[in-house]
Amino acid sequence: MRKSCQKKVDVNLGGAAWTYPQIFPRQPVQIVCVFFFVSSYTGSYAVLHAARKIFSNVKASIAEEWSPNANYTQHPLKPDNLWNQSRLFHSPSDATVFLGVLDAVFMFAYATGLFISGIIGDRFDLRIILSSGMCLTAVFIVMFGVVSEWLHLYSIAWYVVFWILNGLAQSTAWPCVIAIMGNWFGTESRGLIFGVWSACASVGNIFGAALAAAFLRYGYEYPFLVVGILLFCCSIINLFGLVTSPAQIGINVDDSAVSVEDVLNQSEVVTENEIDTNDETAAMIVKNVKDVKPITFFRAWLLPGVLMYSLCYACLKLVNYSFFFWLPYYLHNKFHWEESAADLLSTLYDVGGIFGGIIGGLISDKIGFRSIVVVPQLLLAVPTLFIFSNLGNHKAVNGVLMTIAGVFIGGVANMISAAITTDLGNLFCFLSVTLGRQEILRHSHEALSTVTGIVDGTGSYGAAIGQILIPVIMKKFNWQYVFYFFIIMTLVTCLCILPLFIRECREVFERIMEARSDTTSSINHFNELPDELVQNILIKIGHKLESTSNNYVLCQYDTIKTSYYYDYEIQKPFLQQTLKYLLNVMLVCKRFHSIINSNLFWLQKCLNDHLISSKQDLNILIKNNVQFIELYKFNPFHYGHNFVKNPCGQLGLQHWSIGDEGTNSFNYRASQSVDVEQQPGGSDDLLDEFNRSCSCFVTSYYWGRIEQKVEFCQHRQLYEKLRPTIEFTVYIAARFDCASQGCVQLEFYDENAELKHKWNYEKTFPQWNDRHWTKVVYKYQTYELFPSYVNIIIRGKDRQFWAGAYGTKFSRITMKLILKKLDDESTHENLELETIIEPDLII
Repeated sequence: MRKSCQKKVDVNLGGAAWTYPQIFPRQPVQIVCVFFFVSSYTGSYAVLHAARKIFSNVKASIAEEWSPNANYTQHPLKPDNLWNQSRLFHSPSDATVFLGVLDAVFMFAYATGLFISGIIGDRFDLRIILSSGMCLTAVFIVMFGVVSEWLHLYSIAWYVVFWILNGLAQSTAWPCVIAIMGNWFGTESRGLIFGVWSACASVGNIFGAALAAAFLRYGYEYPFLVVGILLFCCSIINLFGLVTSPAQIGINVDDSAVSVEDVLNQSEVVTENEIDTNDETAAMIVKNVKDVKPITFFRAWLLPGVLMYSLCYACLKLVNYSFFFWLPYYLHNKFHWEESAADLLSTLYDVGGIFGGIIGGLISDKIGFRSIVVVPQLLLAVPTLFIFSNLGNHKAVNGVLMTIAGVFIGGVANMISAAITTDLGNLFCFLSVTLGRQEILRHSHEALSTVTGIVDGTGSYGAAIGQILIPVIMKKFNWQYVFYFFIIMTLVTCLCILPLFIRECREVFERIMEARSDTTSSINHFNELPDELVQNILIKIGHKLESTSNNYVLCQYDTIKTSYYYDYEIQKPFLQQTLKYLLNVMLVCKRFHSIINSNLFWLQKCLNDHLISSKQDLNILIKNNVQFIELYKFNPFHYGHNFVKNPCGQLGLQHWSIGDEGTNSFNYRASQSVDVEQQPGGSDDLLDEFNRSCSCFVTSYYWGRIEQKVEFCQHRQLYEKLRPTIEFTVYIAARFDCASQGCVQLEFYDENAELKHKWNYEKTFPQWNDRHWTKVVYKYQTYELFPSYVNIIIRGKDRQFWAGAYGTKFSRITMKLILKKLDDESTHENLELETIIEPDLII
């Protein structure tokens, strides 16, 4: 048993010594990963996105507050001198243009800050950078939206300066959290993990929209105040609680470490002299791993795919952030919906982004390529945008189309910003130590923050340009042309990623052809095997029933090579699964079809799976040209096949019809005339042929009766051809201290329901009997036509009229079909056998 590490780990964080108690087990790091997954999910980027979303959701209120309309709509009692102080613009449309400018300067500042933050994140403590950025963001948001309103500081310069500072402060978050996630999670299932995690942006948007809708009625400054307080609290939590890598708490993550053995295994050519100096080489490798320097900003641009995905993300983020900033305003402005209703409905776009990122990441993990998933999603976004732009004033339809657009646009944006960015960062291979001519390469998280800053920064520049263009296009034309602009940008995104898409499609095609080539080669080798060997291989295929002490019986006579048979009811499901599998194997090739379709194959399969145990039975079946595949599907001649259902009452009285005979002066219910004892009371215990304990039916103080109809309608042609013996068996006993009597009756009917034969048996037990069971066997074999069905009627009662279940007991009621021996003269007459079963002879 592994124990948790209880020692303390000292970590130097920014010059101060911080002590983390190492309470986590070293081996199972999944729980710790989930903890930091959730903490970074809720405490970092989600709250930052909520802050951005609040600004987009209160735009309509701010535009009215900054224009003359505000004096009549928002605060009708405000004095004119105060109104004149806040009158920044002549109309809401002018205020809208300025709000677009604020979006643009925010995105430009955010983009510029991302390049800087990415470089800083690779060189300094991620925890301090992230916490500081969140704390400054809280301060700047409060200064922008709260202080200006409370102190009536209405100034364009004030708003621009603090919104630029807000963009710079928020830019510290994304590169840091991506780098932290890259430290904690390896490459396996990265698309799914980062697809789920990157949805934090959409979750933050939903939270921000709900926050704005809840506090907007008190004034637009209050949503800014609430989110500022939340950001400050989260920054404190991250400062004292966030662990940026597993190494800080003593957990080793395989993906983040390079062993000397792994590096040596990557060498293709190693000389004898190099082998002799392995120790020196290992020491040199370790030294260089410690001394490795972070990647430079300009070198990061040269990594494969960075430039392509950066341009792609610039176009896509323009569209995604346009929905982010302008969707609530568009719904309010075009359809004249209430601002709170437009805010809440716009969150459906973010819901779609969550599902799109998760599903796209999962699919890309399965196939191993990203662009093959991204491009089809973007192409599906084009008709979605066109339809959405032409919708009327229908909230339900608009909500559905917004969700679909979120899946195809927001989901792809989440994938590129998180999973794909992390992939690109890990392409940085840098260890410049050589063994001979071989350059040793390894994955590194050192490039992750820089690459994240480049990709997201370039995307933010594109989004900033979009925020300038959208209000201009809207003012000169209308919203329809804005959506045409989105469609063009989406198509340009596809064009940017098209070379990578073509390359990955080519790789997929080559893999498919390679697999087909390997399969063809394997089949060619397989075709060289002789048919007899292939047949033996196919015969061994199937779901095997393991032999236990309670599911098979050894055969004592006339056996083939295997001398046992199974309980057919237990074996039948395994046979059906095997049959289904082999029928599918037939479709693989013509050779398999020819082998499996032969009667000889199924004969050997029946022998292999113990469906035929007697040489005599095998000879009879072969002589009568039986199709053994039909016998494999359903074998009525199996030694363990009992046509009677629930023969010992193990299922209660299920499958049996219950009745009583004679009068009942005590008004005793008919259903109580027969009961089931799990263990026979007052008589010997009874075991079935598979050595399992048997329950039994027991009667009461007046005649109790159970009946069951055994059908032989199916396979009657086979029965007429083989004319098997119908062998009926029943075990009868009585309590040792109670006299009783029992009767058994069989009625054989033809297909016209005409009675053709009847057999009766009666047995009387005295009081103080020997407790033993009596085995009664009846073999019916003198029929002209094989019966269509048989009625089994069993009756019994005690002869002393004792209240309770003291009457005759019945168990092990079986009806089997036994193939007649070719030289057996006894088959010309019906036989009735009665055997007293001693306790040590029960079989």
